Amino acid sequence: MSRKEFDELVLSLPDGFLDQLLLEADAERLVEAMFAVAEK
Repeated sequence: MSRKEFDELVLSLPDGFLDQLLLEADAERLVEAMFAVAEK
């Protein structure tokens, strides 16, 4: 995918989509960290 195509894709996403994606990624990392600590 070219940079231009990527930019067009990002601009076509609904408002708030990237913010929500970042929140979900943060939540996933938190859960993984919690379970890693619990398993030790």
